[in-house]
Amino acid sequence: MPSAFDRASAVQQLAASSNGQVAFTAQVPIGWDQGRGAFGGLVLGLLARAAIAAEIDKSRSLRTLLGDIAAPVQPGEVQLIARTLRRGNSQSNLAVELSQNGEVLSLGSAVLASARKPTMPEFALDVPAPAPDWRTIEIARVRPPQGPAFGQHIEFRPVLGLPFSGAPNPDVRGYVRLVGQDGPLDAPALIALLDAHWPGVLSMATGPRVASTVSFAGEIFCDPVSLDWQEPLDYRSRIVAQHAGYFLELRELWQRGSPVAMNQQTLALIR
Repeated sequence: MPSAFDRASAVQQLAASSNGQVAFTAQVPIGWDQGRGAFGGLVLGLLARAAIAAEIDKSRSLRTLLGDIAAPVQPGEVQLIARTLRRGNSQSNLAVELSQNGEVLSLGSAVLASARKPTMPEFALDVPAPAPDWRTIEIARVRPPQGPAFGQHIEFRPVLGLPFSGAPNPDVRGYVRLVGQDGPLDAPALIALLDAHWPGVLSMATGPRVASTVSFAGEIFCDPVSLDWQEPLDYRSRIVAQHAGYFLELRELWQRGSPVAMNQQTLALIR
C-alpha cells in the first residue's frame, strides 16, 4: 500500500515531445503545507519523480538532485516538464521545471547513473556517535498549531535540538520516517526526509522564528530498496556557515552506521 507521501508526490505522464521533453501533471493535496506553501520536501520529491520517470534507462538510479524553490507551491494541480540535457554511456543529466498557473515555481537538476565497477579504497567515515535506541524515543507531535501541517505525515523522534528550546548550539539529532510506510523506500522519499526536519537555528530560538529553503543539494549513497523500511533513519544536522541572514546546513541520514543520503541546504532566516 502506498504511503501518504507516495500518493502526494505521484506524477502522471502526459506526453513526450520531439525535442526530448516529457510533460507530467500532479496534484498537490491539502494537508502538506508549510508556511505559505507546500512542504519543500514534497516539491523536491515531485521534481525527483518526474526526472526518474523521464529517464528511459531504468537501470540508472537517482544519484543527486539540486533544487531551487522560487515561490510557494499551493494545493492543486501543478505541471512538470523534464528535459534530458545529456545521456552518456552511464549517466543522464536532466532538468525539471515545476509550474503552477503558468508560473515556474521550482527548478531541479538531476543526475541519474548506473553503478560503477571500480570500488573506492577503504577509509574511515565520520559515522555519527551511537544514538539511543529509536524504540526508546518518544514520537514528537509536529502539527498545527505548534508545527506545520505536513508534520502529520512524518514520524519524528528527536534526540537533540528541539525547536524553540533555547539550545546552546544548532545541532539536531533524531530519527525520522514516513507515516504509513509499509514497503521499500525510494529516492524521492529519501529526498523528502532530508528536508523534513526543522532547521537547527530554530532549536536555538526561544520563540517562533521562520526560515525558508533557498537552495537544496541532495545526494543518495545507497540503494533505497536495501534499507530496512520498518526502521526509522538516523538524522543529524549542523550549521557550518552563516552571513547576512543566510545559513548553510549540512544534513545526513544514516541507518545502522551506513550513510543513506546527504544534503547541503542554504536557508534564509525570514523573521
